[in-house]
Amino acid sequence: MNTDLLNILTPFASAGLTWFLARRKYRAESKANELENVEKAISIWKNLAMDLKKEVEQLKTELIEHKQQIDNLRKLVKAK
Repeated sequence: MNTDLLNILTPFASAGLTWFLARRKYRAESKANELENVEKAISIWKNLAMDLKKEVEQLKTELIEHKQQIDNLRKLVKAK
């Protein structure tokens, strides 16, 4: 009877141990994947911010040029 009980409990104990260890592994993998995804998102947002910064600088330069053109045109209108 003990061997029958042992034969029945061994697969359950093995399955339980396997489940427990696999659960820990999957949790560690999911945390690693989460960190990787966060790093990718940060990289994407950083690139977008850099692109926007370049665009703002370009628009500032254009604005200064347009202001100078407006001032020159105002001087021409006043001179006539």
